[in-house]
Amino acid sequence: VDSSGNVFTANTSSNNVSKITPEGSSSIIGTINSPRDVVLDRDGNAYVVSGSGYVNKYPTSGSQSYVGSSTGYYPTAIALDENGNIYVSNNSSSGAGATKITSSGVATSMGSGQGPVFDIAVDLSGNVYVPNYSDNNVTKFNPDGSSSILGNTGPAPFVLAVDLAGNVYVLDTYGTKITKIT
Repeated sequence: VDSSGNVFTANTSSNNVSKITPEGSSSIIGTINSPRDVVLDRDGNAYVVSGSGYVNKYPTSGSQSYVGSSTGYYPTAIALDENGNIYVSNNSSSGAGATKITSSGVATSMGSGQGPVFDIAVDLSGNVYVPNYSDNNVTKFNPDGSSSILGNTGPAPFVLAVDLAGNVYVLDTYGTKITKIT
């Protein structure tokens, strides 16, 4: 959702990204093969990761452009930090984890073996969080490259969010439990 209340959606079955206004009007802002997730930067530009790992930028005006690629397989979610770096979660038994794509397009793996990983979030300090579905916990990647495991989330953590105070909220796959990690 942007600052004007527009909602952006990644439409996997129709291979496009749409914008829905608060009044309910819908328009396609671009096409990409099998889009998985969309995130907006502070200027309202949309970044979309495709099922094949490509990340495209859809500016508020102008043409879409290729930004970079995930280093893992089967990307599931995308997030941005305050410096314009892009983070992609990867869901594959052989390449689960996260990818960091710098603002200049350089992609590096942030770790593997957490899998499957279905979501990713970044806090205001640049820490990156991924829920570890099989291990029932969350991995926190610090800006310096180190990582740590945060608490037990209960079975099958699926999606997560981080609030302004740095608390992590994790929803399980079954939608029955939200865990708060402080």
